[in-house]
Amino acid sequence: MLTVNEKYGYIISFDIAFHQLHVMSNYIDGTVIDYKQIDTESDDIHAILPLIDQQINDSMQNNKTKKGLLAICFSIHGVVYKNQIKDSPFINMKNVDLYERYSELYSVPVVLENEANLAAIYERDFNDGRDKKNLICISIHKGIGAGIILNRKLYKGVDGSAGEIGRSHLVPGVKTDISYDKVENYYSEEGIINQIRYKKNMYQLTVEDVLDLYKKGDPIVTEELSRFISVLSIIIYNVSVNFAPEAVYVNSPMIELLPNIYEDIVSSLKGLSFEPKIGLINNTHFVTLLGACALSIHSIFKLDNYDLNFKIDF
Repeated sequence: MLTVNEKYGYIISFDIAFHQLHVMSNYIDGTVIDYKQIDTESDDIHAILPLIDQQINDSMQNNKTKKGLLAICFSIHGVVYKNQIKDSPFINMKNVDLYERYSELYSVPVVLENEANLAAIYERDFNDGRDKKNLICISIHKGIGAGIILNRKLYKGVDGSAGEIGRSHLVPGVKTDISYDKVENYYSEEGIINQIRYKKNMYQLTVEDVLDLYKKGDPIVTEELSRFISVLSIIIYNVSVNFAPEAVYVNSPMIELLPNIYEDIVSSLKGLSFEPKIGLINNTHFVTLLGACALSIHSIFKLDNYDLNFKIDF
């Protein structure tokens, strides 16, 4: 007999990605108020902070809720533990404490979390994972990470580094000219595109260019993406064997743009002794920020031990 006053207040979330800042504000029922993607020229946090400040201040000026800003959440492409960034391989944080800075500036709860973990929270609270107790979300961007949900709770490990599967070493023989190097250096989206750029001597290629070449049957692109499919299939299989989740979800903008890659991964996993159930996440540009929204709502209303199920129409 009770309903949520969705306009009681709002949350603003930031995904600090490599050369891009994604921003979303949401009502407390998860409804999206606004979304922006801002290109950033620098990987220095001091160049990004003014952009974040401007977005928060603009949102406060345009606010139409009763209580206004309730929380700020940051999605970090690195290791986060207890709201502190332990490792940030793509953005130079220069000892900036986002939690302390924004807590003092705006006097609201501030939450920091790993990007792949937030994608897993999205899957648990917004999407197909709402009826599952155990799931894994593999996020593939500049790096590769896994968000792990065990018994409906986010598993972070002792120091927050659980799920850093992109840092696993390549098995010698997977690629003959390297050994004991990180998987994500070669088989993240950025890694595979860099290899294509190098082999074609075309260093300005974008993701869209690579996908266009693949559709046209370019032999170099076809070979590299075939290798990408094989290695990603191995990663999914190994994660599935280790954790035995009900499902593994793939969060990848590149694979979303070219579903044939996903279909080939599904085919390569069929008939194995342990065949994992996998799914492809759509609307990848929203996923992490919706997970951030859900995590913030759990936090500000002290509902960490309760299930929250949101519904959103894209």
